[in-house]
Amino acid sequence: MYKWDMYCQEEDHPLLPRFFTWIAVIVYGTTFSLVLLGWVRWISLLMEYRQTLMLLAN
Repeated sequence: MYKWDMYCQEEDHPLLPRFFTWIAVIVYGTTFSLVLLGWVRWISLLMEYRQTLMLLAN
């Protein structure tokens, strides 16, 4: 057995348990989704406002 084989066996345990990794994935995914939905909503409101201004200008 090589020295690095023993080193790799000692390093088998990840820094964060799998449970905390899943929690982090859920939190980041939810945050990304909410930010994306916020941008889409903001852009749609901006387009409605622009369309209203165009109708009022005519």
